[in-house]
Amino acid sequence: KGAQALANALTSGNCPSGLDLILSYNDIGDKGTQALADALALGKCPSGLELDLSGNEIGDNSAHAFAEALISGKCPTGLKLDLITNNIGDIGIQALAEALVSGHCPSGLQLCLDWNGDKGAHAFAEALASGQCPSGLKLEFLCDNIIGDKGSQAFARALMSGNCPSGLE
Repeated sequence: KGAQALANALTSGNCPSGLDLILSYNDIGDKGTQALADALALGKCPSGLELDLSGNEIGDNSAHAFAEALISGKCPTGLKLDLITNNIGDIGIQALAEALVSGHCPSGLQLCLDWNGDKGAHAFAEALASGQCPSGLKLEFLCDNIIGDKGSQAFARALMSGNCPSGLE
C-alpha cells in the first residue's frame, strides 16, 4: 500500500523535478515495484527522478516491469533507476538490456545494476554495440559483479564497435 501511495504521488504532477526517492532496504518487493514501474509508464513523473530501490529483494518480475516502463517511451528525462543488491537474474537483466535498444528510453538514463554471470554482461554489451541506446546513458554495473572473462571481453568488443551512445559513462 505504501509503494502504491508513492506511485500515486509521483504521477500527481506536483512532485518537483530532480526528486530523489530513496527507498532502499524497505522490503518493497515485486508488488510495490510493479506500482512504481506502472507510474513511470504513465508519463507523469518528474524529470530527473532518482528512484533508488536497492536492497528490496526484487526479482525478474520487477526488472521486467521496469523494462516495460522504459519501452513505453514515457519515462522522465534524466531518470536514475537504482536496482543494485536485489535478486534480479538473467531474465530480468536481459529484459532491461533489451529495453535499452527499444528506441524509447529517455535521454540521460542511469541504470545501476548488479548480477552474477556472463549472460547479463553479454546482453548489455550487445545493447551497447547496437548503436540504439539513448544518448547520455550512464550504466553503473561493472563493479561488484562477477562477469568473468567472457563478459569483460564482450564489453571490450562493444566499446570498440564505435556504436556506443555519445556521452556514455
